[in-house]
Amino acid sequence: MSVKSERYKKLFDNYINQMFARKLYTQNYPSEQAQPWLIWLAQRMVQNSQSTFLIEQMQPSFFQTKPQQLRFRLESGIITGLIVVLIYVMIYMLVDLLFVELYGMFGDVLPYLLMGGFLFGVVGNIDTIETLKWSWKKARSSSIVGLIVGPVIHSISLLIDVVFYDIGSLYDLHTYITENLLIGGLLSSTSFGLFFGLIGGLRGPKIQEKEKLYPNNGIWKSARNTMFLGLASGLIIILVYILGELQSVGLEATFINITTRTSEPLSSMLIGILIGGLIGGGSACLKHFALRRLLHGMGYLPWNYAKFLDYATERLFMQKVGGGYIFIHRMLMEHFANMKLD
Repeated sequence: MSVKSERYKKLFDNYINQMFARKLYTQNYPSEQAQPWLIWLAQRMVQNSQSTFLIEQMQPSFFQTKPQQLRFRLESGIITGLIVVLIYVMIYMLVDLLFVELYGMFGDVLPYLLMGGFLFGVVGNIDTIETLKWSWKKARSSSIVGLIVGPVIHSISLLIDVVFYDIGSLYDLHTYITENLLIGGLLSSTSFGLFFGLIGGLRGPKIQEKEKLYPNNGIWKSARNTMFLGLASGLIIILVYILGELQSVGLEATFINITTRTSEPLSSMLIGILIGGLIGGGSACLKHFALRRLLHGMGYLPWNYAKFLDYATERLFMQKVGGGYIFIHRMLMEHFANMKLD
């Protein structure tokens, strides 16, 4: 180490000690606890070439080893799957209790919801949906994906149903192909195309860093958009369900089916709400929760991260910029990043 580097090191070490020794009226974190958190944060910011840190931009890459990243993927998938099933069960049981006694599809769809939620939690990075702005170009490209995905999922579902539940349905092959494969595939393609197009077309750009007003702004915006897009998707699915019934059995029989077989339209609508909510920002919120929970459990950060970063700002280690934080000087961040993390 050069004389100049040694001088800077002593300068920053003294500065850090003095800032930790300052008397503050707000919550005081012990220096032996706060310093490792600052070291870890500085190392991640240097690693990801970040000058501004936003809580909602934390990604699986913040885990330093492959086993840690794998553990995050698994925990994120399990949490997402369980939450999806829990929401479905709670709404289903509430309707059953308050309005009408339901039969039928309750137990049948739970394994699919659990697996679907697990896959949403495992795949991809944390991609927040911060704004809603309609784009015909994005809607068209997303609709094409939905038109392809719908029949694929429908075919897999039919295959599982035939193999495990109703192999006898293959005896009337003509009816099976006409009603289940062709009509069912067309309806699945239409419904998936519509709500993939809706969600894809409404996904607006990220909020600019300078426009974010408070910490975790992107996650809170995503949570709000989750509810809107989930409800919109649920309405699309129930509309497609009604159109399918009208095409199959006519107006009078459709009305009778909806009023007497309430579980089928309700399940269809709930599945639409859950899938739309996950694609529309819910998946990002649940992954973010899983990421924060795991990093907190590993001791890399406190649970209330914004409160700690405000504390670091009061200690003059960091500066608040809108909804984000920066170290007060690039060299201080690099000094923290070069320190050893015990």
